[in-house]
Amino acid sequence: MNKIHDELADGLVAVLGGITIGDQPVTAYKWSEGGIRRPAGVVELPTIRRTQPDEAEDHLGAKDWHLVFPCVLYVELGKNPAQAQARLAQGAVDFIGAIDSPPDQLLELSADLKVIESTPFVEPTQSEATVLIGYETHVSVLTFR
Repeated sequence: MNKIHDELADGLVAVLGGITIGDQPVTAYKWSEGGIRRPAGVVELPTIRRTQPDEAEDHLGAKDWHLVFPCVLYVELGKNPAQAQARLAQGAVDFIGAIDSPPDQLLELSADLKVIESTPFVEPTQSEATVLIGYETHVSVLTFR
């Protein structure tokens, strides 16, 4: 059974877990668990695309897998919104930099990977006192497993 999506997600969780937002380490999760500790990074389920039957694979004998993982950073807006936003933006830039120089675990699993976009968002919570802000960063991966 091919578990490439699971192995790649584990590698992305390790990258997210190596980031700090401000002076706080990011707690990283695979898939969405709810009840997360913030600052948090969550690797969400990927979009998976295969080569169409009438398209050529990347090279002879290859079985192309194109996966796009949403990797989401969350922080609380808190009492100093400008500072929270600045720290979050730096965390997103640090994550992108870590993907640009990936650890061996990800290099061994992929032919290529890169961040293709990172979009900020605001997410109200059930508690009126807490507002979450975040970045949803999409990591595109090409592998031949």
